[in-house]
Amino acid sequence: TDYTRLPYLVREYDVSYHYSAHLYLQGLEKVPASGVLNFAGFAPVFSGEDDARIIEGGSPLWGMLSDAWEQMTRNGRHFGELPYSETEVRRIVQAFDWEREKSAGFIARAATKVNFKAQAGKYRYLHLATHSFVNEAQPNLSGIAFFPPEDSTSADDGILYAGEIYNLELNADLVVLSSCESGLGKLVRGEGLMAMTRGFLYAGAANVMVSLWQVFDKHTSELMVGFYRQMLQGKSYATALREAKLQLIDNPLTAFPGSWSSFVLIGR
Repeated sequence: TDYTRLPYLVREYDVSYHYSAHLYLQGLEKVPASGVLNFAGFAPVFSGEDDARIIEGGSPLWGMLSDAWEQMTRNGRHFGELPYSETEVRRIVQAFDWEREKSAGFIARAATKVNFKAQAGKYRYLHLATHSFVNEAQPNLSGIAFFPPEDSTSADDGILYAGEIYNLELNADLVVLSSCESGLGKLVRGEGLMAMTRGFLYAGAANVMVSLWQVFDKHTSELMVGFYRQMLQGKSYATALREAKLQLIDNPLTAFPGSWSSFVLIGR
């Protein structure tokens, strides 16, 4: 099959999603906060044994068994390395720098949960290139992995849990969760999908980009860099995401839908 020639819907239309028409209209009316910086990207990378260790003490993660957990860890005790996540964040920071937009990259040891919580409210665009996981039995224990702290405590095991996201105070117009299955969650009748997306919207983010299944580290990096470059040209988030996907579709090496179709925009 020649995946570059298939009639994907994305060839013709911008696509975005939301939880309700009310929330969609509310997002259109939201005025971006003034005085905030532009872009902050976080990439723990998890390149070495110590850098990738999973904190045992007091963590509700310890012993949690699932296919997603096994896929993102090595032996259940170390996160899998994400070598292209560093390239991803550095190239996006460079793209903002070219446009003379203030940006910051928090790489490896700088990409801690403590730093994220301290910096999150200062930026218009937040980008997390890391591992994430879903706990359908206890949605509040779904989470996002950061660089492990030197001294672990039960209050900080390097994981930002979904329940903590609701307590953030964000000024972000866009949060991008560049990780596997970051848009999944438990489907609750009358509430919809209890995913991390809802937490970021509740915390003040106007738009969130997430993935719906496992993604390739290298291809995700290419997609994200393409997205921000399109966005910095003045295109809407939905249009920028569409254009970035089309760039991958046009390349026979990345045209397979598994390389580009996982990421969706929640918002406008």
